[in-house]
Amino acid sequence: METTKVIIENWPKDPWIKTWMPVIISTFIALIALGVSLVSVHYTKKEFIRNSRPYVWAINYSYSDSLKIHPEPQTIIFKISNSPSKILKQEFKILLKEGNSYCDIDSPTPEENFVRFPASDQIWHYSVKPEVWSKIELLTPLQKENLERHVLLQYRSLDGGKIYFFKLIQKFIPKDNQWRDIDVQAN
Repeated sequence: METTKVIIENWPKDPWIKTWMPVIISTFIALIALGVSLVSVHYTKKEFIRNSRPYVWAINYSYSDSLKIHPEPQTIIFKISNSPSKILKQEFKILLKEGNSYCDIDSPTPEENFVRFPASDQIWHYSVKPEVWSKIELLTPLQKENLERHVLLQYRSLDGGKIYFFKLIQKFIPKDNQWRDIDVQAN
């Protein structure tokens, strides 16, 4: 009984709000700081992935002399930036649109499972075989306007992870002797 009497006599006389309010405020601030830290880690992770993943895309090839630019519509160049990439699949097709259907003009066997590095002096390209391109040149201007080039690249970084893709559909413009993008998709 004596112990209980001592505890009650020595019980603090301050109101509980004065004693516990700093603890409550500190806990609340600590929870907010934890939440901000977790959100920051999430966005840092997303930014790291975005800045360290490979980017692969395809563009038209042309060369220039001192006077003008000369397109080479039978060739397409592939570019890589940011980091090395393992190309899981590379598909290339030239199709002739006839009404609602497509006639396959050039569709080589898809290449698979090869590695490319983002070197500025490296040229990675695909050229249509000369015999196929000579058949394309024999088409009428109206048929040439119905030509489409489809390019599909599936790739990932060398350490695995998410599979990315780049899909390009182009239409041939006879007067420019070049391909123009009509649909580009990538992730």
